[in-house]
Amino acid sequence: MERLVPLLQDRRISAEDFFVFRLLFDIFSASNHGLEGYELSMDGKEKAESEERFKAYYRDGLNMKPFRETLLVLMEHGLVQKKELRKNLDWEDFNPMSVLPNRNFLDKLWRYSFELGKELREAYPNIGYIDGKEIPLKTIRKMDCEEELFTRYAKSIGHDPKEHRKVLDLVAWSVENRTAFTNMSLESFVIGRIWESVEEFRNNGETGYMMGSDDYFTYV
Repeated sequence: MERLVPLLQDRRISAEDFFVFRLLFDIFSASNHGLEGYELSMDGKEKAESEERFKAYYRDGLNMKPFRETLLVLMEHGLVQKKELRKNLDWEDFNPMSVLPNRNFLDKLWRYSFELGKELREAYPNIGYIDGKEIPLKTIRKMDCEEELFTRYAKSIGHDPKEHRKVLDLVAWSVENRTAFTNMSLESFVIGRIWESVEEFRNNGETGYMMGSDDYFTYV
């Protein structure tokens, strides 16, 4: 679970460098373009949103160092493929798809994402109950495979081990207190980022099933 930390430490990557990598990686993956084996099925809306997040980071002055300097670090330490950069390159005139992630690092990031998703799957209930009937909760319907689900989960928590531990804790709390949040498919739980609802519910001091809602049944 902690393997991402040494993965970054080995490359002497700062938190900001990796954050910018993630912004670029989100554009790459949402574009359904790039290296064989890493094409993802994302719609145009997600691509536009990922591009806007990248621009907003620099437009709002949230960066600590210039974009070109960060991009050179990512190239030097093997997160993205090397290429010549203009001396006056800035984020405003940069084409994110002109630099692709490094295949070796991408393979390691994918394996790490799979480990996070696998741990979530193991912590999640196998069986749920609707109208007194047992239903399987780990069936994949909307996505192509578990790997796609695991990748989506890892991206949604920013590949952050601390956030992952929090999600596992919320799942355990939800199961222990028999809430409806973990009485839906794991796929729906991930797509809807339902752990955020679990956290809000727990913080409000609520416990017990919330069954019978039409809104709830759409998640199953």
